[in-house]
Amino acid sequence: MVSDIPAEQLRRMIAEAAYFRAQRRGFQGGNPVDDWLAAEAEVQRALGSVHEAGSLSITREELDRLMARAREAQLELRAEALRIRS
Repeated sequence: MVSDIPAEQLRRMIAEAAYFRAQRRGFQGGNPVDDWLAAEAEVQRALGSVHEAGSLSITREELDRLMARAREAQLELRAEALRIRS
């Protein structure tokens, strides 16, 4: 369940999902806040599904890779936001 996930890890998961939402539309149009809220709902649904199933079939190594990818996505999203503001 969402409450079982450390806050920092949950934030990174949402950041990655929001980044990929923006990426899918080529970073054109849209709203970062809307992307974040939609990503937050998406992550919560996914985690709820995992909780209902009773387990998550992912290794620690896979989770670490996903978290590294989320950190990279977060940095890319920040860089893109700065580029847009410039």
